[in-house]
Amino acid sequence: MFPCFRCNKKFNTADLLIHHLQNDHVLKKPGFCDPLQCKINNCNQLFLKYCIFRKHLCKTHENAIGDSFYEDFVSQNMVNPDFHSHEIQIEKACLVKYNSFDLDDSFNIQEYITDLKKKCLQLTLGLHSKCFMPRNEVTAIQYLITKLVSPISKALNYYSACNSETKEALECITSFLTSPFEEIKSEYRLFKFLKEMHLFEDPKSFTVSNKIGPKFKKGNASLFPNKIDIHIMPIKFQIKSFFELPNVLNLTLQNKKLLQNQGNLINFVNSETFANKLQNFLPDDIVITFFLYFDDFQINNALGAHVSSICGCYYSFPTLPQHLLSKLDFIFPFAYIPSHALKRNDHEIIFNHLFRELEELENGIEIQIPEGSKQIYFVLGLILGDNLGLNSIFGFVQSFKAKRFCRVCKRSSLEMKSDSEEHKEYLRDKNCYENDLEANNFLETGIKTVCIFNELKNFHVTENFYFDLMHDVLEGVCVYGICQTLNALINEKIVCLSTINSRKNLFSYGEIEIKNSSRPLELTKLKKNELRMTASEKFCFAKFLPLIIGDLIPESIQHWILFTKLLEIIDILFQNKFTTKDLKNLETKIKVHHELYVNLYGPTLKPKHHFLVHYPTAILKCGPLKYAWVMRFEAKHRASKAYLASITSRKNECRSVAIKQCLHFSSC
Repeated sequence: MFPCFRCNKKFNTADLLIHHLQNDHVLKKPGFCDPLQCKINNCNQLFLKYCIFRKHLCKTHENAIGDSFYEDFVSQNMVNPDFHSHEIQIEKACLVKYNSFDLDDSFNIQEYITDLKKKCLQLTLGLHSKCFMPRNEVTAIQYLITKLVSPISKALNYYSACNSETKEALECITSFLTSPFEEIKSEYRLFKFLKEMHLFEDPKSFTVSNKIGPKFKKGNASLFPNKIDIHIMPIKFQIKSFFELPNVLNLTLQNKKLLQNQGNLINFVNSETFANKLQNFLPDDIVITFFLYFDDFQINNALGAHVSSICGCYYSFPTLPQHLLSKLDFIFPFAYIPSHALKRNDHEIIFNHLFRELEELENGIEIQIPEGSKQIYFVLGLILGDNLGLNSIFGFVQSFKAKRFCRVCKRSSLEMKSDSEEHKEYLRDKNCYENDLEANNFLETGIKTVCIFNELKNFHVTENFYFDLMHDVLEGVCVYGICQTLNALINEKIVCLSTINSRKNLFSYGEIEIKNSSRPLELTKLKKNELRMTASEKFCFAKFLPLIIGDLIPESIQHWILFTKLLEIIDILFQNKFTTKDLKNLETKIKVHHELYVNLYGPTLKPKHHFLVHYPTAILKCGPLKYAWVMRFEAKHRASKAYLASITSRKNECRSVAIKQCLHFSSC
């Protein structure tokens, strides 16, 4: 028997238990706030999904399947050894059981039909949530399922010669089975139905360019408006729906309070930047911060003639419980912008629409929870992205060969090539930023245009003291260090490339890191300071390189010492928490590394080496950077790319992706 973990009622099958939980206890979608629990033989294992719960019950506790009805029936009929009479008694027992079902007053046909409708909606939304499933194919699947169940409906109608109550119930069921998707059989009806249930809102579309251009219609060239639209998700609806889920708001606020009370620097909410933002609110105000991320991702064939890209904008909440931060379902889409629109149009026109959404969030949203209504203020904490993207969004020069390309300091590019430490007197602040704007000379100041996000009450580009670990360290400084070290070791004949590759391929990475093992190294790529690896593979290779070839390298080799200094820096950067002593130690190690680099290779420090000298200050102002890096945000592109690969229309791909993401949010 399968006991219910809430009321201890027992059921013969796992499906009956799950039906009981979904309907009697209204546990439609379990989660981290309300998990499922196995109570068989004090198992007490927790589950977040019904499918895994069912699999556990059927496999681990397969002997628990209830057979009380069978045992009772056998005990009553063992007196008759005759097989034929035994068969007759089975038929009678089944008839008795069926008739008792007919007379069961607890069965409500309307509730049963409503449950069937919910199952149809769950199926439809489940299909829409698949990133590879085009929306028109979902409608086609609905049609095929309707064709499949129609004969069942006719058969039930034909054999419904029962009493009047049973006949009426069967007629209701057959009527529904004739067209089970009637209420949601088209996109219009589906969207209308979801809106009535408060599960869906349309993305907002804004035209940012409407230039006249030539278009061909029936073979003739004519002039038509060439509209460029951006699509912003229903942000307030998403946030309100998410935080009104059971216990989500309470868990988030509890975790935020716990993080703020930590003595060490452990999260953005106990950093200097967030403390400054809180000064604009009353002590009793509830403030939740979020990160906003921008990045382009390519669609279509990257080697084809029609390659194009979309700027995806996402947001996440750093105060969610730690085990949820890396889950893609908790990284929410904010907007989709055609990349060519950002290149051809003034950023202020495009970002003005995003600014209005952010301004509304700053003014607060009313969240309804069982304890009552609460006004929550959602404040933009940091804008994340790679260096080129952030320079573009903030209005700084987009060339890293410019005189002053750094967005946090005003050191010249010539000085940056030999800088081994941060010069705090050159750091940008609000006054310096305003003076540079008035000068209107981007060649000298590095600022091309004003950033519209500065008009937010609690944000300024000079306070966005953020750098990304993945782009700067794993795909930047780490690559330079590995390539230059290996080139030096190969040139000095300390080790050959074939030995490195042989040891690398035979190395035991372990069960977790084996998935990050990379392809063999190529000498031509090493000489160009290139590694054909993903960021995770570079991180894995850098960590294990001393174990792979360290026994072959003499301790006095300066190139190898430089690489070990880099590994020490990486170890500190990926710490979970920081003290003042840790930041001072990091600053010292970066200085030693850069000075040794300049001694070995001359004043040739790359831009990403310069960004590294700002990391101690960035951690002090924004908390551990490992919790704000963009690796998981980039993984969010995967669903949109897979969906666009499954459809052929390219008329308005941003809107297609936005609608798909809205449907995915409805199914969560």
